[in-house]
Amino acid sequence: MSDYLLFIADKQYTTEEGEPCTLGEHLDYVDEWSGTPDCWDGVDGSIHDAKHAARESGLDLYIVDTVSYRVVGHIVHEGV
Repeated sequence: MSDYLLFIADKQYTTEEGEPCTLGEHLDYVDEWSGTPDCWDGVDGSIHDAKHAARESGLDLYIVDTVSYRVVGHIVHEGV
């Protein structure tokens, strides 16, 4: 698995049952039950590498550390 996962910031995430949930609730489920995260992309390497990939994407993205499954960065693009 990648060191960091990139999640689209304005996406509607869902529970295993298909119910709407926040990104935090989705991450809690993945962390507790080892589910598959519904992420846009993964990045191997440092937080710097993850920030670079998020900036290059042109998307408004959250950066999540795969050790703690917590948001560690948010890249916002103008006009997105």
